[in-house]
Amino acid sequence: MGFVNSATESLLKRRFEESLSLAERALEYASSPQLRRSVLRVRAIAFYELGRLTEAEADIDECISQLTSELAADQSVGAGAFDSRIPEEENLYLMKALLRTRAGRNAESWAVAEQGRSGLLKREIAGSKDFPADFDSFRQWLNARRAAMLAFGPTRWGTLALTAGPDDTEPQSQI
Repeated sequence: MGFVNSATESLLKRRFEESLSLAERALEYASSPQLRRSVLRVRAIAFYELGRLTEAEADIDECISQLTSELAADQSVGAGAFDSRIPEEENLYLMKALLRTRAGRNAESWAVAEQGRSGLLKREIAGSKDFPADFDSFRQWLNARRAAMLAFGPTRWGTLALTAGPDDTEPQSQI
């Protein structure tokens, strides 16, 4: 736990290279999935701050994969029980969406944000195939109803705003 705390302190002091080094050491001692995710998040933030977006996204992807597997295996979550890991999963997807926005990949940012949004609700309606998560399906829905969508997601790096109108061929995103 000491390396994780030290890596976090280094982040707060904006010593990102030091934080990366400490996070690498902390990963060697990460004895639980939750601790491993914590270290990977710290490392992803340091990578982001250093402009190493691909590496930041790889760490976020590993966190998402691990957490999604945990949640899928937990029968109480499948039955609709609240679990603090669900907001954690949504926040990880939001971090990934922000990384995609920074890379200028707005349509992918939209898809990632939607993939993570409302994890509990999506688990409850898992049997329904009518939920439009991809932008093309959602765009058709917006167009048919002449509707627009605005979604906000606060992150450590700023608030991600995703917008789409009834005639938009691609979503817009801003930080």
